[in-house]
Amino acid sequence: QKMLYGNPKLEGCIDELNEAELVYNIKLKAAVASLKARVPDIKVVYINIFDSFMDIVRNPAKYGFETSNRGCCGTGYIEVGITCNSNVSFICPDASKYVFWDAVHSTERTYRLTAKIVLDKYISQLLS
Repeated sequence: QKMLYGNPKLEGCIDELNEAELVYNIKLKAAVASLKARVPDIKVVYINIFDSFMDIVRNPAKYGFETSNRGCCGTGYIEVGITCNSNVSFICPDASKYVFWDAVHSTERTYRLTAKIVLDKYISQLLS
């Protein structure tokens, strides 16, 4: 995700945080595999949301978004929470064109799209 990290005009992702998430996901996937090996009747599915979400962030036009490097609310750099609400005039006219609502949170359309991509990819594992 986009995070405020040192520079208030930072646009984009922070490599160190994404790398930490990748390491975590590798360890989680291994832990799930280990658990399934030890308890054969258990139903656990590792679902990789990170790659699907990052594809949306890196290729916004592929999914019908116009921008993924700024949020819809405020300047898009550091506004979160109370500064981004319907009473503020710094809200874009169409949030569905943005991947991010503010500097941290995705838009509703992004959440729905991510959920659909993940569900389509993993539904067979969830139902088997």
